Amino acid sequence: MTDIFGDIIIGSQLEEAVVATLEAWFPVYIREMELQQSIPQDALPLPRSFITTDKINRENTDQLPAIVVVSPGLSGRNSPKQEGDGTFRVPWAISIGVFVGGQDRTTTKNLIRQYVGICRAIMLQKQSLGGFADGTTWLDESYDNSFAFVDQETIGAGSVIFEVWVAGVVQRFGGPAVPFEGSPAPDPDTQPGSEWPPIQTVEVTVTNKEE
Repeated sequence: MTDIFGDIIIGSQLEEAVVATLEAWFPVYIREMELQQSIPQDALPLPRSFITTDKINRENTDQLPAIVVVSPGLSGRNSPKQEGDGTFRVPWAISIGVFVGGQDRTTTKNLIRQYVGICRAIMLQKQSLGGFADGTTWLDESYDNSFAFVDQETIGAGSVIFEVWVAGVVQRFGGPAVPFEGSPAPDPDTQPGSEWPPIQTVEVTVTNKEE
C-alpha cells in the first residue's frame, strides 16, 4: 500500500472471509458428503444462515441448519510475527459453530458431525479464504450432547476451531511522521487516507576505494 498508515486489519474481516468461503463452497461439499455417506441427493439441506456472531436463538427452528462464525481474538498458540518490511503476520482463532435440528437424537447427532465435517474440509482445503489468509491449522472439534426438543425437532450443536494466519495486519513503521516531540499532532482531516509523496530526488554518496 501507498497509504502512509498501511493496512489496519481487524478480526471482523477474517470472520467475513470465513463466512464467504463457507457459503461459496458448501453446496459442493454437502453433495460430496452425501456421496461419501451414501445419503440420497439433497437429503442434507443447505444451511439457512451463515452469520458472524456468537449468538443464535437455538429454539427458533426456522433458522436451522445454521453456521455461526466468530473470532474471539488471537489464538494464543503462537505469537504475531514481524516480517522484514515491518508488517505483522497474526494468528487468529476462528470458531465455527454448527446448529442443526433433526427428527430424533440419532439423526441430530449425525447431522452435527456431517456439517462440522464439511466445515472442517472447506477450511483446510480452501485455507487461503479467497486470498485473505496465509495458512490455517485445525485445532479442535467438539459436539454438544445436550439436545433440546423444540417444535417436533431435536436441536443440537457442534463446533470446529482453527488458527488462521493473516499477513500484513499492521505496519510497525507506518503512520504520519511527527518532526519532533512536542510538535503539533497530525491533522485528522487531512492525514487519514493520505499517501506517501513520490520521491523527487535521491542523494547518493560514492566513496572510492584504492585497489
